[in-house]
Amino acid sequence: MESTHQQEANSNEVDENIELTILVIGKKSGLNFEEINQLRVGDILKFARIYNGNSTQKSRQANQTDIDTFYA
Repeated sequence: MESTHQQEANSNEVDENIELTILVIGKKSGLNFEEINQLRVGDILKFARIYNGNSTQKSRQANQTDIDTFYA
């Protein structure tokens, strides 16, 4: 279990990098800096969810049928 001091340090690190994180999310979603600058943070996050498929489907273990199909 992390101490309170470590948790505060991790929280501060996230807070300091939040702007950079938002920029990276926007760029990975195909936006340019001008488009990112015109959008609100919430809009960038919504766009990223839509762009990336917003899939909640969990991965599963491959079964023999999957392996046979892959190598067919």
